[in-house]
Amino acid sequence: MDVHLITTDQTSFKLLESVNGALNVTSVIVPANRRHTRKVARVVKMAECRQIPVYIHHLRSRFSRNLPPACAAICWLYSQIICEQDLARYPMGILNMHGGKLPQYRGASVLHWAIANGESELGICWHQMVEAIDAGPIYAEGEISISPEVTA
Repeated sequence: MDVHLITTDQTSFKLLESVNGALNVTSVIVPANRRHTRKVARVVKMAECRQIPVYIHHLRSRFSRNLPPACAAICWLYSQIICEQDLARYPMGILNMHGGKLPQYRGASVLHWAIANGESELGICWHQMVEAIDAGPIYAEGEISISPEVTA
């Protein structure tokens, strides 16, 4: 299946390797406002090594019209809001990895809030992206322990 990878983190490529070729990434999308950070530069370099084209997503703008076709997208550690038209461009939707329990921890900085609130576990979930932030149907969820010594 052809997909777009929307990410700011190189670990997204480990995810792709774990599905053993079931997904064909036709493009990688990174945010313009983080384009020159070391973290995103590593994503770009990894995409280029795999000969996957990289497209820049500008804040509050639509994705490039030149993106190759894809049935779905995977959003991995990406903090930018994706507009309604881009959410609708994928027949199978956009699957988002969110590092917090939903609906309790929607939005950004969820690890910090979980620690500040004294949680003993951090939720991880996969959900479909919809126009409201972190509000789509949840497909899978789990938890990882937070050590009591950790502080926000």
